[in-house]
Amino acid sequence: MGRHFGYITPRLLPRKHPTMLDIAWAAGIYEGEGTTCFNNKTEQVVVSQKDPWILKKLREFFGGSVNPKTGGGFNWLISGSLARGFLMTIFTFQSPWRKEQIKKCLWHLSYREKGD
Repeated sequence: MGRHFGYITPRLLPRKHPTMLDIAWAAGIYEGEGTTCFNNKTEQVVVSQKDPWILKKLREFFGGSVNPKTGGGFNWLISGSLARGFLMTIFTFQSPWRKEQIKKCLWHLSYREKGD
């Protein structure tokens, strides 16, 4: 069984510290291509692209994994505390509509954790 850093497998941790420019860039990618959903009682952030280069850059700054999609293309996926941290980090740069989505997601998670 592998070693874990808290609940996060070390290979899923970020490798670089993003600058404000990197955060703004990532926020733009999420604004246009990202989605948030719940799976197994935790939130997941997913960004899909045909070219994995963008997704690998997101993984370097925010952790997670890049995986092939059925039917072509790739997904960047982060979940749990990594997803929550990502959403809070990019929040300032999001449109009002995305900010509301993020608030609902974080509230929903917070509510579920208190209820468990």
